[in-house]
Amino acid sequence: MLLWDTPATAEDAYELLMHDTPCRISKHNLYQKILNTFPWFTVLKIIPKEKIPFAMSQEVLQGLFPRNLRENYFNARRFILQ
Repeated sequence: MLLWDTPATAEDAYELLMHDTPCRISKHNLYQKILNTFPWFTVLKIIPKEKIPFAMSQEVLQGLFPRNLRENYFNARRFILQ
C-alpha cells in the first residue's frame, strides 16, 4: 500500500531503511511516504532510531503534504533534534 506508485517492493524499502541499500525508490521519497502515511508512534516503530534525524531533515519534511502536516513536523523537529 505504501509503495503502490513506485516500482519498489517491500523488501527494497526494508533494505533501504535498515541498511541504506540503494533501490528503486529514493531515501527521501521513502521517508516522505512513511511520514505522510502513518501516525507518529507508528513512524517511530518503522524508522530505526538512528535514522530519525535524517527522516526529520529539511529535505524530507519539505516534501510533506498537506501543509499543516509539514508545519507540525517542522515544529516537532525543533524538539526531537535538540
